[in-house]
Amino acid sequence: MPVASRLASLFRNLTRRRKIERDLTAEVDSYLDLLTEKKMKQGLSETEARRAALVELGGTEQVKEQVRDTRTGHFIETRLQDVRFAFRSLRKAPAFSLTVVLVLALGIGSTALMFTIVNSVLLKGPPFPQADRLVMLWQDLPQEKLVSFSTREFTTWREQSELFESMAAMTGKGFTITGRGEPQLVLGQQVTPSFFPTLGLKLALGRPFLEAEGKNGQDRSVILSFGFWREKFGMRPDVMGETVIMNGAPYNIIGVLPENFDFPAPQYKVWVPAALDAPVFQENQDAHFLRVIGRLKS
Repeated sequence: MPVASRLASLFRNLTRRRKIERDLTAEVDSYLDLLTEKKMKQGLSETEARRAALVELGGTEQVKEQVRDTRTGHFIETRLQDVRFAFRSLRKAPAFSLTVVLVLALGIGSTALMFTIVNSVLLKGPPFPQADRLVMLWQDLPQEKLVSFSTREFTTWREQSELFESMAAMTGKGFTITGRGEPQLVLGQQVTPSFFPTLGLKLALGRPFLEAEGKNGQDRSVILSFGFWREKFGMRPDVMGETVIMNGAPYNIIGVLPENFDFPAPQYKVWVPAALDAPVFQENQDAHFLRVIGRLKS
């Protein structure tokens, strides 16, 4: 059947359903009458002839249902009937209906959230080059599981391990930013200069930390998150080289991270070099506060 004819038939079946049903009933009844007359001519009484005609026909309602099943738009029609019935049922018990809707919303929302997490972490993977070679390292000690690294342990692993192409350490730190309006407390990360090369991350602006910037006294560089760059600096491209005062010390802005970068968590706004030879690290060499990532060799 041509598309135009099918569309016209669909429109007619959906908008003139009562007339079509009346025509169908009249047609089936007419055929039943003709079949009854035929049986009567064969010598049967009117009652017996009608019964025989119904048996041969298979029942008027069954015939009508078969015709409806082949009618264009029947599927849409039955779905609309289901929807109307569902709304009538919901109106009769609004409290129960609201409870069902809330339960379904929670179920669908939690399922979508779990799939998003599984897809991004297990199926899709992190948005870094050759992400299958990136691993988080934890220590499994007899008295505790999933233990972070100390400065001494990370340094030893980095110098002696033959499994990794590169390794990097990070630890969280709070910074109070002054000199740009009201003082603002932001969360940041201290990372070894190998951090961004290990991830294989390309910055949106500027450059990653140099190895020399991981030394005490030379660690006054900062890389901004994309959101913080937008919020605090109006996304100005000439922000490179400007100075920002953090915890009372001047830091030179050298880069801006990509907009979709949210590792290890979205709330971090600034990244500074971790100078492992600085007093805070050297005086606490056995304190386990470094999270470590590594890129496996090919």
